[in-house]
Amino acid sequence: MRPVAALAAFLAVSAGSMEAGRPFPAAGGVMSGARAAEAPVDPVAALAAELESGGTPLAFAPSAKGYTPDLLRRLKIDDDTQVLVFSKTSLQQNFIGPGTPRAIYFNDTVSLGYIPGAPLIEMWAVGRDGAMRFYTLKNTQAAGARPEADADKCKICHAGLHPAAPGPLMMSVSTRPDGIVSQYSLFTDGRTPIAERWGGWYVTGRHGDMRHRGNVAADAAAPASPQAGQNLMSLAGRFDPARYPRQTSDIVALMTLEHETGFLNLAGDIQARVAFHSALATIDKAVDDLADYMLGIDGAVLSAPVEGASGFAERFAAQGPKDGNGRGLRDVDLRSRLFRYPLSYMIYSTAFDALPAEAKDKLYHRLADVLTGKDRSAKYLSLPAEDRAAAFDIVAATKPGLPAFWRREVSQADPAR
Repeated sequence: MRPVAALAAFLAVSAGSMEAGRPFPAAGGVMSGARAAEAPVDPVAALAAELESGGTPLAFAPSAKGYTPDLLRRLKIDDDTQVLVFSKTSLQQNFIGPGTPRAIYFNDTVSLGYIPGAPLIEMWAVGRDGAMRFYTLKNTQAAGARPEADADKCKICHAGLHPAAPGPLMMSVSTRPDGIVSQYSLFTDGRTPIAERWGGWYVTGRHGDMRHRGNVAADAAAPASPQAGQNLMSLAGRFDPARYPRQTSDIVALMTLEHETGFLNLAGDIQARVAFHSALATIDKAVDDLADYMLGIDGAVLSAPVEGASGFAERFAAQGPKDGNGRGLRDVDLRSRLFRYPLSYMIYSTAFDALPAEAKDKLYHRLADVLTGKDRSAKYLSLPAEDRAAAFDIVAATKPGLPAFWRREVSQADPAR
């Protein structure tokens, strides 16, 4: 799952994966065939069903944005999440370039991709069963327009990390001036060092003397100048501003999307291993990996303060839930790490709730053992005891359906906590 694969291997991975002599199925996903037809609905499928049954039609904007603004509104995605990728690394790569970057918008459950002038709007969504499904919508005005399932084309790429559990992908690449990938490709998530992130992406925001690989299209793996593309607050002159909802590709939104990407892929790995009856030890290892990711173990360290450019960080942190002291897992730090408390807000997500019951119970126990200090392994010593206790208490106050032992831990806690 770490970002070490070369681009040439990216598509080859989808041919298959082996674990202890057991082949994972081809890239059809954990839920496929008849089971997929019976699967619980996700937000995009719910919107499609509403439109098919005569609901209010999608509004078509007269600009190149087309259905994008109304889709964002109806899928409850804020446009301050906008991040822009100019590398030709998606289904509609012929329409992508530095002058027409692909815009990606997201929340905890749904992501939407839009390119000015491209025929399709692309979406993925996580269902209540934990499976990720893929959709497209023709971005030309038409009666009865609605998203349609389009798994086959999308999974060509999205099964690259796990053929049995297609998930979201973020990559850092070097591009030529036209956006064609030239070399140096990484899958990235919340553990990737900042210095290796965002090749082929636009990045707006301040980050001091930290360096990233964004905002530069060149053949070299590193920018020609140490200052090239760094600490940009504006993308003026890079593309037509009328074709996008915003003129930013916010650094905090990028980091948050990468965090979600890692979580969703690790959760998908657990789903697949349980569905295909993998050895118990490998399932336990997958649970431990997700627990460590949620706790921020091996998370990227910030060596300078980070400041976004779109207002995303402030709105994101203000979202609930909060405990009685006004604390929440969405609170950001942006000084030495992304989040204030050492536990991912994705504990509230559909993907977390959909984890298989036994695996989820083990995950809850692993998280609780670390947050309460029962597990004193060396790798957890960097988590301040006060922050661990705060994260535990926030969850106890805000997460519905907690196992009974979590609430018992609270009742037995040191009163000084």
